[in-house]
Amino acid sequence: MKTYAVVLSLAALAAAQTTGGGASPVPAPVPSPNDTPACAEAKILAGGIALNILVQQQEVNSLNAVMQALQANPVNMQQFQTAKSNLLAFVSDGIQIRQSNQLIAPTGNGATAGLAVVANAQLSELEKASGLTGNPQTDNPVTQSLMSDFNGGIKKNMENQQNAVQGC
Repeated sequence: MKTYAVVLSLAALAAAQTTGGGASPVPAPVPSPNDTPACAEAKILAGGIALNILVQQQEVNSLNAVMQALQANPVNMQQFQTAKSNLLAFVSDGIQIRQSNQLIAPTGNGATAGLAVVANAQLSELEKASGLTGNPQTDNPVTQSLMSDFNGGIKKNMENQQNAVQGC
């Protein structure tokens, strides 16, 4: 499990360095030899949360593609389905990363409660995204709600990232 956490942390750091523009997560502090075990684990968790934020930003980009597809008249269903499929893939990736973060979170870590909030939000997001049909009249209000959800999730995970390393 510790090896996975280190790989997750390194992946988050690499991804953070290769992305440009947009609201970027605060780079997670890298564990140092002088850290207590709990602090080193907290820093690894912060890296995992940074990776989740990057995926959440891709959710926003994918949702924008869905919204663009819905603006066509008539809607190009192939374009819509491709955009929806990409959106669902990023939502699923975000869920998997958050689950991994919950597994590696040290007992009593300050991000634990916030990760639970994100978990509940992700289930709602998955349900909403899965229910998109390609009908602009019914989907446009859902996409607006999802955009609000995704932006709120990014904000919450930025808080989680700070809370993860509080006291280190």
